Amino acid sequence: MTPDTESPAVPETPEDAFRHRRSCARAFAIQFLYQLDFQKSWSCTPEELTLFRENLGELDKGVPKQHHRKAWGAAVRMIEGVCTHHCEIDQLLSKAAANWDLSRMSGVDRSILRLGAYEIAFSDKVTAATAINEAIELAKKFGHADSPRFINGVLDKVRMLCLSASGDVTSNQ
Repeated sequence: MTPDTESPAVPETPEDAFRHRRSCARAFAIQFLYQLDFQKSWSCTPEELTLFRENLGELDKGVPKQHHRKAWGAAVRMIEGVCTHHCEIDQLLSKAAANWDLSRMSGVDRSILRLGAYEIAFSDKVTAATAINEAIELAKKFGHADSPRFINGVLDKVRMLCLSASGDVTSNQ
């Protein structure tokens, strides 16, 4: 990485570029979800999304310009998916974290868990293992010291609940 561009010094493979864009999209998404959680509102109007994008600040600087549009598009799809399935996601998380009330979790952990649970339960874009791994990476970056372990445990339980609900033990989940 060169300090002035924040983009890789050597050409990326298409797979590396895709993974980087998806990771950036998840980071954008959890920040917006955190904001929604704080406001106790689960609507994401185009105006709110545009305002948020304009104010991304430092996190946005880590995204090479050629990846930004696709990363933001993926983030919007994730945000809209979580907003659409918010109630089901929270019910799933409540079952998976039986000894934890959602309101007792940190807002950052809740946001990461909601995104991870959405990807596991409602998205066919990634496997459950990828969703869990990406959530752990977000927890390392944004959460507390014990967040990665907590996120891993809860999302693995979400994965198992989704498997048992579908009855498909051969699933990609």
